[in-house]
Amino acid sequence: MSGILTTARLVFKDSKAREKAIEAFRKIIAFTTPNEPEVLQYVCTLPVDDTAGNEIYMIEEYVADFSF
Repeated sequence: MSGILTTARLVFKDSKAREKAIEAFRKIIAFTTPNEPEVLQYVCTLPVDDTAGNEIYMIEEYVADFSF
């Protein structure tokens, strides 16, 4: 099944703000997985080279056809 993939780079004011956002995204992902069948993947990732500790990447993959 092919999908539509989106990515977003989010930069926060500091690592504490990033941690707060990660906790919120964990809750969103936990809800999305069983409740939104059009979402194939919803992932929060941390960059390897983030020396400031204030970035995350959100990766979302949706089914290509929303008419199921």
